Amino acid sequence: LLLLLLPPQCRLFELNNGKRITVRAASQLLANTMFSYRGMGLSMGTMVAGWDPTGPGLYYVDSDGQRTKGQVFSVGSGSLYAYGVLDSGYKWDMSVDDAIELGRR
Repeated sequence: LLLLLLPPQCRLFELNNGKRITVRAASQLLANTMFSYRGMGLSMGTMVAGWDPTGPGLYYVDSDGQRTKGQVFSVGSGSLYAYGVLDSGYKWDMSVDDAIELGRR
């Protein structure tokens, strides 16, 4: 439910600043929101991903408001399995077709 707050905050940023929010700034908004609910029994981990003028961005935000920038993340109940698939099959120079096939695994 708290994740529903992020799109309106991003839109307000765009209206106030005349430009779209960066992935970094959007992830910081979510981290700040989660930090304000710290210690209230919430448990979540989510990825904020996108492309902005600085290039691709990928961040992991947890329920304590911790924010981590990275290039590869896996979250959720199947994340251990997904990390195994990524470790065995991911290459930085993959073709789109190879990446789609890896995603199917």
